Formats: sequence, C-alpha cells, structure tokens
Amino acid sequence: MSKKKLGRGLEALIKPVDFKSADRESSSASEDATVNEANINLVFPNRYQPRRHFDQDKLEELRDSIIENGIIQPLIVTEQDGGHYELIAGERRLQAAKLANLKTVPVVVRQATNQQMLQLAIIENVQRENLNPIEEAASYKRLQEEFNYTHGEIATAMGKDRTTISNFLRLLSLQDSIKKLLLQGKISTGHAKVIMQAEPEQREALAATIAQKELSVRASETLVKSSATVVKNKNAQLDFSVAEESLKSIYNAQVKIKGTGSRGKIIFSYQSKSQKEELLKLLSNEK
Repeated sequence: MSKKKLGRGLEALIKPVDFKSADRESSSASEDATVNEANINLVFPNRYQPRRHFDQDKLEELRDSIIENGIIQPLIVTEQDGGHYELIAGERRLQAAKLANLKTVPVVVRQATNQQMLQLAIIENVQRENLNPIEEAASYKRLQEEFNYTHGEIATAMGKDRTTISNFLRLLSLQDSIKKLLLQGKISTGHAKVIMQAEPEQREALAATIAQKELSVRASETLVKSSATVVKNKNAQLDFSVAEESLKSIYNAQVKIKGTGSRGKIIFSYQSKSQKEELLKLLSNEK
C-alpha cells in the first residue's frame, strides 16, 4: 500500500495551523480556505480519533471561551454521503460547541483518505501533547495493523525516532492494571520503561508501589534493582521487533515472533488468497 507523506500534517489541508495555540482557539483559517457554517448535528467525530479521554474541566473552559469569542479556528472536515461531515481535526471544539448549545459550527471541507484521517488525527493530538501514552501507542498500532506501516515509516510520518515508536508499542504488552495507571497519569512513560526491566509477574506490584509512593523515575530504578529480578535480556522484545520488521519487508506480510532466544515460533499472517499463495512461494523458494 502506498503511504502518502503528509509533510507538516494538517498544513497539507489548511494553512496555517498553529498546533500550540489551536486548542486555545487563537489560530485563524487561511485566506484561500472556504469556511462554511454546518449544522452541528451533521458533524460526526473522526472514526480514527485516537484520544478517548477528554478533560471535562478544560472542555468547559473552552466552552466559556467559545461563548465569549465564538469559534475562531474552523473545524476541518471531510464530506460524507447524505450531507454529513466527518471530522479530520477539531473534536475538542466540536464537543465544547455542543456544551455551548451552538446550532452551527464553522467548517473547512477537505478530501482525505482513511489513511490520512488516522494519520492526521494522530498528528493533531500528538503535536499538541493531548494523548496519553496508551492512546498514542494504540494509534501507532492502528497505523501498523490497518495500513501496514513499519516502525520506521511511523517514525517518519510522526517526526519521531524509530526507537521511540518501538518503545511506545511495547507499552501495549503491559498488564491492564499498569496501563490504567498510565491512563490516569499516576505513572509516566519513563516509569513504564523502568517497570518493563522486571519480570512480567513482578511488574504489577512494582507499578502499584511506584504510583502509591509517587516515586521519581530514578527512585523507581532503584526500587526495581533492589526488589525485583531484572530481565536478563532487556532488549529481547525489541530485538524481536527488529526481526519482525525485517521479515515483514522481505515477505510483505505481518509477522509475529513469540518465545525466547532459543525456543519459540514465527507466525506469518495473510489477508487474501493471492497473498497466501505469494507467501507460500517465497517460503518454499519457488521461482
């Protein structure tokens, strides 16, 4: 699948977009963008919106600002069948506008593929630092699974280091109780990286202690070293990730490696009959 690079992200759809101030409603649409008023009941959230948790107090602050000043930066939408619109960017403004009981909202209509919808939704949130670590990791996972992005391609699209993307994706392997602490902001991504140095069965207790005592990352490192059996090969999962990416490039298929350094299994996944036949040919070295 061709992966279109979106350059500076939302600026590919509307200029200028000031990510630092957009949620404070301080940016304005470009002169060449046509701003229309749309019935608020016809504007629906982005199906690829990565953020699941919205701060109610901040939404109410934005509502008050909208009541006082209106919506200065229009929502960016794509037009759907039946006269409906789907958001590309601006969900906080939409939610706050509903709280303010607005009947219409300003919109700029742009065309975007499903791939662009997801990528732009992630860019908008990540560059504004509105996503928690689990939401950000889940977003990268969707790019990987739904659009066959490699870790390197995600890194390029997001303007981040490849290792950073791999480390985010590793967060999804943590127990649910630890992910909940991340969602609640009781531990940070730095804490999570330290916790992953311990054996899986020890991680929940360590995370609970770190959150309860509000330990710093440095203090958490000391705790892990003194009270847990540190995983002998800290980079085992990361090494698997690199191998998976390499095999994916060679065989053009999703690959999952499970096990240890000496025992395990390699799983290939295919999405169609033709892909299966091509994969079998490659694996059997047929010409």
